[in-house]
Amino acid sequence: MAAKIKLKKMGRTGIRTFRIVIADESAKRDGKVVEEIGYYDKSFKPPKLEIDKVRLDYWVGKGAQPTLPLRKILSL
Repeated sequence: MAAKIKLKKMGRTGIRTFRIVIADESAKRDGKVVEEIGYYDKSFKPPKLEIDKVRLDYWVGKGAQPTLPLRKILSL
């Protein structure tokens, strides 16, 4: 399984929040996930980012790659 670290859409129209999840590379954006490791809420000023660093390091060590939008968020 090639794992990706993705953003999963949550919330409602106009007020989007995202969960940071580990999913199979071929899984749909809001499809089956392996593990949820955090969330991102851009409705706050500054945006709220909560992530489990230990689990993120674990999955990156296993070869999971973050998607491009998530890389931009993590570099904040």
